[in-house]
Amino acid sequence: MNLFEKISAIMGEVQYVQKDGQIAFGTTRYKAVTEEKVTTIVRPKLVKYGIVIIPISIDERREGNITTLRTTYRIINAENPDEYFDAMSVGQGSDTQDKGSNKASTGSWKYLLLRLFAIASGEDPDAISSDELDAREAEKPNPTLLRQQILGLAEGDLTRVNTFLQRMFGKNLDECSVPELQQGKVAIAKKVNP
Repeated sequence: MNLFEKISAIMGEVQYVQKDGQIAFGTTRYKAVTEEKVTTIVRPKLVKYGIVIIPISIDERREGNITTLRTTYRIINAENPDEYFDAMSVGQGSDTQDKGSNKASTGSWKYLLLRLFAIASGEDPDAISSDELDAREAEKPNPTLLRQQILGLAEGDLTRVNTFLQRMFGKNLDECSVPELQQGKVAIAKKVNP
């Protein structure tokens, strides 16, 4: 078999890798497929079909805590070493110490295998990022909305709201912080709907 037939055979045998890792940092939590899982599934196929993959060049850059590796891998037909092609994969690692390169290398290798053999994993970094950003934004209290809600509870009577908030916090509606607005909203709601 030529190299592309071998890759095609592996694509036929490995179609999906189940997420096996739990990622957690700060408020972010999601499931991901680990490099270990991908390598454990793909490596026996590489051996079976005689494909060798080696890194031949690495471009490393670090900005702040983020290390980016652009690694060029050579994919070689072990039965005919003159038959090969090169493929680039990018990985990023976030680390405040010395592990950024290791994390970036792990990501680069994992994504090379996933993309080279068109293996689905249910992992979509774009969706994760968008979902996380949307969730964070949704969790943020909106002071303008809180002020509108407070006014709505007081039937638009700004004088009444300011008098109430002055007694509670010594501040007018426009001067209250988000936590004060949240407390004020609850107190006004209880007063309006005892």
